[in-house]
Amino acid sequence: MVRSRSYIATPPGATIKEQLNDRGMSQKEFAARMDMSEKHISKLINGDVQLTPETAVRLEMVLGVPAKFWNNLEAIYREKIIKAEAENAMDADAEMAKQFPYSEMAKFGWVPETREAKEKVVNLRKYFEVVELSLLGSEQITRIACRRLAITEKSDLALMAWAQEAKIKARDIQTAPINIKGLISAMPELRKMTVLKPKEFCPQIKKCLAGEDVPIVDEYVYEPPTDVYNFDGVPVKGLENIAQAFATNWASAVNAISDPALLEIVDNYAEDKYPEVVSISKMEDKDRAVFQFISLMNPSLPAYWKGQ
Repeated sequence: MVRSRSYIATPPGATIKEQLNDRGMSQKEFAARMDMSEKHISKLINGDVQLTPETAVRLEMVLGVPAKFWNNLEAIYREKIIKAEAENAMDADAEMAKQFPYSEMAKFGWVPETREAKEKVVNLRKYFEVVELSLLGSEQITRIACRRLAITEKSDLALMAWAQEAKIKARDIQTAPINIKGLISAMPELRKMTVLKPKEFCPQIKKCLAGEDVPIVDEYVYEPPTDVYNFDGVPVKGLENIAQAFATNWASAVNAISDPALLEIVDNYAEDKYPEVVSISKMEDKDRAVFQFISLMNPSLPAYWKGQ
């Protein structure tokens, strides 16, 4: 039996079981009369196997109920399963859709404007080219390389939206096959650009990779929200979130590492780490200071995010 808010899909097996109870017939005897295995009859009654037209004819012979009735019952059951599962998936996707920056995506023209939850789900499914938004958790679909990626976080869903738009636009861009070795050789220079803003590093990336046969879709550069760590009265609760904000918003992190507001947050949420953060904030090399801060707040990060 499959349930949703509006549908209950009951298998034909429930009616077969009622017929057997009325006759006082065991499933073992019924299986013998149907010339089927007891295992198959058990699955038929539980709705685990489909009631085929052939089975419907046998049911007519054994139970005296027309085959047309059984075929119709099976068709209704399968239809309700589809509707119930679709409704359940829609409800789940509607909750997930709330985490996407839908209004911003609509402003960019990526998805149609709407306030209806179901329409948002359908539009997002079409945009991401999936039958259900929950499938975006599959690495085979997203295929995004980044420091952290989980479909339960708004920042990562925003990243998925930007990456999808880049994929869509990239389909119309003619490029040569990517040179992986060339990209790897350029990584030291690319890493230095992480302290810059998009308008500064985009031209440098194009220049750096121009001779490496590495195609770039530079029109769509993901820039994390600036209010993740805000110095205008909106502090972040949780050191892990602060570390993530710094790792994704490098330019702000360089200037923020010695900000009194940051020290206050650390003092409130991790007194034992406060002295170390104060020491880090006084380092002359601010790039290294940011690395040290992120390493301190989130020791599970990969080595390359800690400046190692």
